[in-house]
Amino acid sequence: MQTIMRQVGAQSAFVLLMLCGRELPAAEWTVRPQLTIAERFSDNLTLSRDPDSGFATTISPGLKLFREGGRVKADVDYILENHFYQGVDRSSVTNNRLRAALTAELIDPWFYLDANAFIQQAASSLLGVFGTDQTTSGEFAEISTVSIAPRLRYRRGNLWSGETSLNSSFLSSNGTVSDSQTTELRARISSGTAFGKLGWTADYYSEATRYSSAGAQVDSQKIDLGSSYRVAPKIRLLANVGFEEFESDSLSEKQSGTSWSVGAIWQPTNRTSLQATAGHRFFGNSFGLNFSHRTRRTTWGLSYTEAVNSTRSQLDLLGDVRLQLDSFLRASGITDPIERKRQLDAIVGRIADQSIIFSNQLFLQKRLQGTIVWDLPKHTIAISGFASNRDVDAVGGRRSVVLGNSDFNISRTIKESGASATWSWQVMPRTAAVSTLSTSLIQFTDIDRDDNEYLLSWGLLHQLSRYASGTFEFRHQRRDSSGGGQDFDENSIEAGLRLIY
Repeated sequence: MQTIMRQVGAQSAFVLLMLCGRELPAAEWTVRPQLTIAERFSDNLTLSRDPDSGFATTISPGLKLFREGGRVKADVDYILENHFYQGVDRSSVTNNRLRAALTAELIDPWFYLDANAFIQQAASSLLGVFGTDQTTSGEFAEISTVSIAPRLRYRRGNLWSGETSLNSSFLSSNGTVSDSQTTELRARISSGTAFGKLGWTADYYSEATRYSSAGAQVDSQKIDLGSSYRVAPKIRLLANVGFEEFESDSLSEKQSGTSWSVGAIWQPTNRTSLQATAGHRFFGNSFGLNFSHRTRRTTWGLSYTEAVNSTRSQLDLLGDVRLQLDSFLRASGITDPIERKRQLDAIVGRIADQSIIFSNQLFLQKRLQGTIVWDLPKHTIAISGFASNRDVDAVGGRRSVVLGNSDFNISRTIKESGASATWSWQVMPRTAAVSTLSTSLIQFTDIDRDDNEYLLSWGLLHQLSRYASGTFEFRHQRRDSSGGGQDFDENSIEAGLRLIY
């Protein structure tokens, strides 16, 4: 099955590229080579209790490819990171980083094709020692994901509209997490304007994941019927009923049951929206919250979610967090994509991107996320915070059959919380200063272990020319852990040059 799906994915990608090539002239695509060269000195390059100072040299060539407008939209950012070390006994490290997304309107307005690919690094275990990036010591895993999803849209006048998609995705790693293939089917029908104040939706979702290790698998499906009624010009009442089931080797038995929820949406203006729900699912009471507010100078966001997740869905969650924060930064006036990426890395990359737990197990994740962005004439301030609780027992989980050393086999419940503040100051027309302060706490409740992590950085970015910029950064990071031998303290200075043509 996995071989067949890989062949189908490859054929779909080939067809997509052929269609793009026929539809679009090459001049409509923008290609921007890039190169980053940096030198970092650290007084504790191995992040140990006995500091070992040394130098880390980074040489990272890359390529940006993007196109906006028309029937095909693409955004590709690839970097080949190469780290070399002097003064410490550590081999050189090479990492791939890729974020690629493509959407094609094959037959407008009803047939589309989406393709996404990601390569990223994450700590292989939250119990290990790791820093904020791969220039310092730590056990990191390289994760690669590729997905292809044809989408079919349909409409029946002003009565109803719908969308169906079939997503085939593949995940592989350098031996840390079991390779897997997932097929997702989503179908949705919603009411049109003909129903006036009344609205309704019907949703179906199914997922089948097959792991290459130990023949493990996960199957789930969910059916939801929803309705809404406008009781006032700015207020809608919500009601939902459905059925869901999960079957996996990581569960002691199949989990299933009916679900329901009630709530409301309040939209006083097109800049403010608040949605809140409360209900019940097979694991108990369930709640949801989504709030956004935008003023001339600020953008606010707050969300609370509860979901049955896995390693794969954690990767999707991190992508969703980045997209949400990127939209906040764009709405607050930061139109430069390079500047937005730099702030996203400061907010997300040094906290949330390290919080993946590698396991085939299903678990209940409750997550609260909040963000505030101030856009002032010469200053941009972004504050973000989150709190997360991941519980295997809440969904009837048992010990992993794929990864015997999974963090969930050490602690059945893992709690995380963190906060980050980033201040960007345009000191001069071509010079900006960026300061970041972040802290996070990881709690392994079953073994009574707490890991507190702190980061403080200050840097300068100077535009040397149209294509070149220079950077300087001072960084301090510290970890205080109740687990023996896991503490470290590091100070470092880095100078770099970045070229983007």
